[in-house]
Amino acid sequence: MPQKIEPWRERLRELLVREPSLVSLTLRWFGWLVALIIVILRAAPEVNLKDAPWVLALTFVQLALMSLYPRFMRDRLTPGIEKKVPLLWPFVDSLIAAWSIYQTGGWDSPFYHFGVTVVLGPSLRFGILGALVSSSFFSFLFLLVVKLTQSGFSPAYAGDQAEPDLISSPLNPLMIALYAAFLGEVLKKLRREMKRSSILAAENERARMARDIHDGVSQTLFMLAMSLETGQVLAQKEKAEKTREHLEK
Repeated sequence: MPQKIEPWRERLRELLVREPSLVSLTLRWFGWLVALIIVILRAAPEVNLKDAPWVLALTFVQLALMSLYPRFMRDRLTPGIEKKVPLLWPFVDSLIAAWSIYQTGGWDSPFYHFGVTVVLGPSLRFGILGALVSSSFFSFLFLLVVKLTQSGFSPAYAGDQAEPDLISSPLNPLMIALYAAFLGEVLKKLRREMKRSSILAAENERARMARDIHDGVSQTLFMLAMSLETGQVLAQKEKAEKTREHLEK
C-alpha cells in the first residue's frame, strides 16, 4: 500500500509546485465550505443568515468558473486578454468577496473567511507587492461594507468594550497575504530547482547514451580487430600447410 501512496503524493507535490493557483483555489473552496457550515448550523446572528443561501449559490458559481478556467477557458482567450486576467481578476474577486460580506450583514458575516482568502492568489503570484496591495484593498473594502450595513460596527462591541476581532479582522488579510507571498517565493525556487534537475537529467541521459554508443562502437571495433587477427592467423596457417604439402611432393 505505501508503494501506491507515495507516487500519488509525489505527483500531487509536483502539481502544486507547478500550479500554485491550486493552493489558493483550494483554500477559497475551504472558505466557502466554512460559510456553508455556518449557514447550515445557523451559527451566526439571523441578520447574517437571511440572504446567505442565494449568496452561497452565486459564490459557488464563481468558484466553479475559477476552477474550470485554467483547464477549459484560458486557452480559448486571445493572448492580450489572457495576460490581463491575472491583473484584473483579483480586483473583481475582491469586489465579489466584499459584496458577499455586505449582503450577509457585514460584521459576523459567514463569508468573512471566504472573503479573506482573495489575498492568496495575488500574493502567491506577485509576492510581497501583491500581498501588500491585495490585503490593503480587501481590508479597506471590508471596513467600508461593514460601515455601510445597518448595524455597522456595533456588533463588534460588547457594551463599551471593543472585541478583539475589531483589530484582528482587518489585520488577518495582511498576515495571510504575507505567509502566501513567502510560500510563493518558496514555490518559485522549487520550480527553478525542478527545471534545473530536469535539464541535468536530460544532460546525464545524453551523456549516458553517448557513453553507450562509444562503448558499443569500441566493442564492435575490438571484435572486428580480433576477427581480422584471427583470420590473418588462419590464413598464415593455411599458407604454411600448403607450402609444406608442396615441399613434400
